[in-house]
Amino acid sequence: MKRWLMVLALGLMATGVSAQSLELGGQPGENVGRPGVRAPGLLVESGIVRFNQGFDAQAAENDPDLRLEIINEFFRNVFAQLNVLIQLLPGLINPDPGNPGDGGGGGLIDQIVMTEVAHDGNVVFVELLNLTGIQTRLNGFRFSDGDAVSPSLPQIELDRDDSIVVQLGGDTQSPIADFIIGFRVQSLQTGELGLYSFRSVTGDTFPIENADFMVDYLQWNNDPMDDRNPPLEAVAAQANLWTTVDTIPTSLTSNSFRLAANAERRQGTRSNDITVVPFAENTLGTPESQLPAQP
Repeated sequence: MKRWLMVLALGLMATGVSAQSLELGGQPGENVGRPGVRAPGLLVESGIVRFNQGFDAQAAENDPDLRLEIINEFFRNVFAQLNVLIQLLPGLINPDPGNPGDGGGGGLIDQIVMTEVAHDGNVVFVELLNLTGIQTRLNGFRFSDGDAVSPSLPQIELDRDDSIVVQLGGDTQSPIADFIIGFRVQSLQTGELGLYSFRSVTGDTFPIENADFMVDYLQWNNDPMDDRNPPLEAVAAQANLWTTVDTIPTSLTSNSFRLAANAERRQGTRSNDITVVPFAENTLGTPESQLPAQP
């Protein structure tokens, strides 16, 4: 930000920028044969080239066209951030369980979703997608299967609309995973997996029963409905992340649960929003919404 403030100051102190950059001229190709004409096409184009080659304060001070492009870039960044802030304002001003200020409830803030969960051998892979709208650090995010809570995810910054593959369990990291954490999913036949943001929680106790902290949730079960009693289902329902009467009707064993593109916002997701395929057909690392369109 200091860099941009310096650039903006240089631009505001300069004079004659508008007159030079707005003087009439043709397209860049036409202006080539008009030496001496200060035409916008060539000037701004050359300014962009110099801007992309790296910022130089002295060059910006002496070159009004480079300065103009840097100022434009500054405002493009400002307006982009303002747009994100407008989206986040409801959660910042009036946090509640459905739109919390830090974590959970399927709100805009900390909206990291599990777009694929897959099992192979003795490990489970989870594909995470950042739908928050801004770059998000993953430290403080933890998994729970209703019994235990995983270690925190590492301090990795996940860009907007970027995905990452987490390996749960195993002795060595698989090539298809971006990192590994020491947490094993206990039940592959009848289980559940919740993702929480505990960044605001201090100490060693993590309230997995509090829907305000739940960010995402999946449940699988091939037992009759009357025989199942998943402890996190009610929490997920309260967070508007799962329908209480629904479940993925199969075991996770050697399967991959892939979230449909139209369900990535994870509001009241049902099991028919999940495609179940053998692990060999997994698409880990690429959410459904980012797969190439089928002909």
